[in-house]
Amino acid sequence: AAAPTRLRSASVSDDDEMICALALAMVAGAVHGVRLAPARASDMAIIRGALCSQRMNPVNLECANFVTARGKSEQLVGAAQLRPLGGPDAPHELASLFVLPEYRWLGIGSALVRECLGRARGLGVDVLLLTLTTRAGFYERLGFTAVDSISALPPTLKVELALGQVVSRAFGNPAGIVAMSQKVRPTRSARQPRATLRMAGGPGPDRPFNENPALVQSQKNGAVLFVLVLIFNLWFFTVPPEIRRTHVCASDQFETAARYHIDCVSEDAWRQLVKDHYATCKGLNECVHFDFSIDPKTLAQNKAMFNEVMQK
Repeated sequence: AAAPTRLRSASVSDDDEMICALALAMVAGAVHGVRLAPARASDMAIIRGALCSQRMNPVNLECANFVTARGKSEQLVGAAQLRPLGGPDAPHELASLFVLPEYRWLGIGSALVRECLGRARGLGVDVLLLTLTTRAGFYERLGFTAVDSISALPPTLKVELALGQVVSRAFGNPAGIVAMSQKVRPTRSARQPRATLRMAGGPGPDRPFNENPALVQSQKNGAVLFVLVLIFNLWFFTVPPEIRRTHVCASDQFETAARYHIDCVSEDAWRQLVKDHYATCKGLNECVHFDFSIDPKTLAQNKAMFNEVMQK
């Protein structure tokens, strides 16, 4: 009989095994002609569209922060970014990770995460991220742990966490948002005097930290994101309940939804329902319906899916 599988925490001695696992993932990707490469300016529109289709944050996207996975004919099949959350010594955020459905389960997502972690080691900075609780296991296998105290997060990430919780609840998603971190061991080249690691315009004796351009820009971006999401949610809850509660599924989600007897419509079909509502309603009373309730049937269906995912 085969020996039972035993789970344990990773240790420094596991580095060789992790390297082998990464090599296997790269081989799996190579079979399908997938390679990792820095993002190009022409990729950003594709990346933004992919993030929007998966209901992920489509702002704060800088080409220089991204690494991409490319398939045959240089087709972009996945991406992730490592973006700064303040000064040069501040933690960086791992964000915008996605892989196209037909290229999943090949180790591409793990390879993208490890590439971003390699960049973090080169900079000598720790890495933070926000994810759904249902996906936390994926990041735990890559060395991330849940953040104990939300108060320790940078201000920008606190705003993103709060907004993520609001959006998750707005779409009736029972899964919450969790903040995770990984203390990255710097490479030898990163173990240099602090002065050599400062970016141009970074904080120093003659420049207070709150005048750091990168930090100021990050705070502005966070404020803009907060306003945009707030406006969207206010509008979303003015749509009639029968339209708001309609389930919108991506092309690869229809089969899963059918198992739970959930009627799905495409994003184009849902947008058409909204257009038809505004085309036929007359006056403010008919066009605006503030309703913050959640359909009990929808809540039960979402809980059933959530429980099945947790059991797996």
